[in-house]
Amino acid sequence: MNNNNNNNSSKKGWITIHKREFLCYAKTGDLLLFSGDSFGSKFTSLFTESPWTHVAFVVKMPNNGEVALFESVKNPDGIFDIISKERESCGVRLIHANKKLENYKGAMCVWKKYDGHPIHADAINRTIEKYHGRPYESSISEMVRSSFFCLLQNKIEANDNIFCSELVALVMKDLGIIKRANSNNNQRRTSNSYTPSDFDCGLEDLICYKKDKLSLIEPLRGRHTLVPCLEPLWSCYCFYCCCSY
Repeated sequence: MNNNNNNNSSKKGWITIHKREFLCYAKTGDLLLFSGDSFGSKFTSLFTESPWTHVAFVVKMPNNGEVALFESVKNPDGIFDIISKERESCGVRLIHANKKLENYKGAMCVWKKYDGHPIHADAINRTIEKYHGRPYESSISEMVRSSFFCLLQNKIEANDNIFCSELVALVMKDLGIIKRANSNNNQRRTSNSYTPSDFDCGLEDLICYKKDKLSLIEPLRGRHTLVPCLEPLWSCYCFYCCCSY
């Protein structure tokens, strides 16, 4: 990793670690936040005014200690689903974390550490069984409303089809990690009103997550620099990629 990239990460208050360190010390309840560079990811970033376009819930497998990710994705990416045994899996799935990090082609990934009460294996197993296999949310309007929670909030907890941040919110609620009511106005905040950026913006709901520093995981396939894009209506980020090989 070059010095310029080190300087960029230190300015954001991030610690850069090798993915081996994450795989060694990650535990159930941790989060991985991803910054993608696909058209859909850039669309999400535009509306949320955040670089984070995907979030996954970390699960430490009780039988073998392997680190897995519980996530919801729109398109198959060739990663093996631990439960269904399908390689071309999409929607809600459980996958090996090392395979996600090896195959991820987006900008970057950071590790947010859980510091709350221990999560029992039975509880997380029930939660995984409850949501696994549900299809990815295809309603653009519902995902757009989640980006404007204060103005266009989703008022119905509809989770037959689930997008990534909705899944993480559902899991956290079932495990008692976050409150079921919004801390600011005491209104129930539905799980489909969360976006990936909500899991990094210091919500009071996330008091059990360490607030000191995020860990930037490397190496990934691409190395990116975040460049602010000054536009009159949107405070968005554009991603410019340079080869890391």
